[in-house]
Amino acid sequence: MSIPSDIIDHLLYENEGPALHYRRDQYAFEGASEADKGELLKDMLALANAWRRGDAYMLAGAEPVRNGRGRVVGVAGHLDNARLHEFLNSLTQQPLHFSYHAVSFEGKDLGVIHIPPQDRPIFLNRNFGKLKKNKVYVRRGSSTTVADADEVAKMGGALAHAVGGLPILEAAFCDSVTLKQLGPGAPLNVVELELPEESAFPDYGLAYIRSGPRSSIGFADATKNRHFWRESAKYLQESARYGRVEFMVSNSGHVAAYGVRLECEIEDPDNALILADATALPDPPSTELCVRQTRPSRRAADCDVSVRHHTGKWMVTASVGKIQPRNHAHTKSGLFIATRGDRDVTFPVILKADNLPTSAMWDLSVAIRAEKKPIGLEKLMTLLRVDACSQATGGQEK
Repeated sequence: MSIPSDIIDHLLYENEGPALHYRRDQYAFEGASEADKGELLKDMLALANAWRRGDAYMLAGAEPVRNGRGRVVGVAGHLDNARLHEFLNSLTQQPLHFSYHAVSFEGKDLGVIHIPPQDRPIFLNRNFGKLKKNKVYVRRGSSTTVADADEVAKMGGALAHAVGGLPILEAAFCDSVTLKQLGPGAPLNVVELELPEESAFPDYGLAYIRSGPRSSIGFADATKNRHFWRESAKYLQESARYGRVEFMVSNSGHVAAYGVRLECEIEDPDNALILADATALPDPPSTELCVRQTRPSRRAADCDVSVRHHTGKWMVTASVGKIQPRNHAHTKSGLFIATRGDRDVTFPVILKADNLPTSAMWDLSVAIRAEKKPIGLEKLMTLLRVDACSQATGGQEK
């Protein structure tokens, strides 16, 4: 659950207004008519354009109670976050920033749409159902109306004053090499290498002296790590089983975000998922025993992504730092993901900043596809020798 239950409980004690809308039944969406979809579209536009100082929420599956706490009745199904984004942003002149959350609360399902403060006005670029293009729908109290020309003119520069100069944060995954944004759903391919038996590997560091015209005697160099080839194969296997991604956070607001950080809690009741930060990864083996024994381990202080495991769940935290307006930043030490077989993993991300009074929430996902790949000793030894040669020459061997 990406929205904490205490936030839902707090919302149920609030009245409908520019920052909160109740709806007893789920919105009609898949296969619905333009008129029915228009209800959802109009409510989201109205809240996005509303004059408010903080985040707005739409609660589907709850109804208001006069002078009392809202009643939770639940919904029968949920909207698809990705399809909802595609629908909304194909109709508006600029993206409407929001996230849909399927929330279990008091034994019932709620559909919660979270709409952070953002640039306004947002309006349709074409007619849709009963809604007209270029009309700015806005929430006033518990009703929706069309903003007049003077009000629309004030919206453009009102965000910084209305919310005290707040950043607008969005989360995504990005490729660890190209830093290209992968979007909320990132594909990740991993390989499960099947290695030969350890006994098949030769010892490293053997030297030979001729003991006769057709024979020689081998002896081990005491300074060398004789298990180097076996350890290198294990290291290659371990590296291949992990896919790596970085978190990217964008600030589409007009002011800088300070001390940006993110948190996410990933449910893993069947222990089929493996997450790691850079401190948990093995070091590459060395041919020299002295280097192997004295190599310092990675320090947590050098990593901006941290992973902890509790029973049935993973906790991931990351520090991004300062993000200038209309800019983005990303983590650098990496989040490493492995799994037993194919698996789609949801990351409910909570974004925080020193100058952001409320958290921003995003659902990210990773589609992991694992391939089992046996590898023969001859091919493996060729790969390991090339890699060892490259390390010895600083990566300059071709």
